[in-house]
Amino acid sequence: YLSVPINFENSSDGTYRFHYKLQNGFAPFKKTLILLHGGPGSGMAGFDLCEGSYCFSELKDRYNIVTVDERGAGCSVLPAGFEERFMTLQATAEDLEFLRQALVGESGNISVYGISFGTVVAMVYASSHSEHLERLVLEGSVFDYKYMQHPVEDENFNSMLEENSEAK
Repeated sequence: YLSVPINFENSSDGTYRFHYKLQNGFAPFKKTLILLHGGPGSGMAGFDLCEGSYCFSELKDRYNIVTVDERGAGCSVLPAGFEERFMTLQATAEDLEFLRQALVGESGNISVYGISFGTVVAMVYASSHSEHLERLVLEGSVFDYKYMQHPVEDENFNSMLEENSEAK
C-alpha cells in the first residue's frame, strides 16, 4: 500500500491506502510498466490471474510490472463520506503520479497500459504528466462522457499529442 492524499488540493482531509502489487518484485535497472484495469471498479484481479490478453509475464525480464487497484476499486477504498467528492479521474491520475514517484523517483519515467475504463484514467494521467511517460498503450479505448466535461484535461491531452508526434 501507498499512503496518498484523499484530496490533493487540501492535505488536511487525510490520506487513504492506495493498493498496488509488484508482479515480479522490483529491480531499479528495469523499466516500469503500470497496468490499469477496466471497470470502473473491477480491480486488478484480471491481471493477477493472467487471463487472456492480460498476461504480461513475457515482459518480466525487461519491466517491473505493477498492477493497481484504482481509486475506489478492489483494496483502494476511500474512507466513508469521501467517496462522492473525491472519486474523480484527476484524483486517480494523481494516485498514479504518487506511485510513480515512490517507485522510480522524482525524475523517473514509467509506461502505462490501460484497458477499457483504464484507458480513460491513462489519458488523464498522460494529459497531466506526459513529461514522465515513456509509453502509453490503450487497449479497448472507452469514450467517457464525464471526461469530456473536463476541458482542461482534454486540452492538455491534445497539446501533448501535438508536441509528441510519436504518441499519435
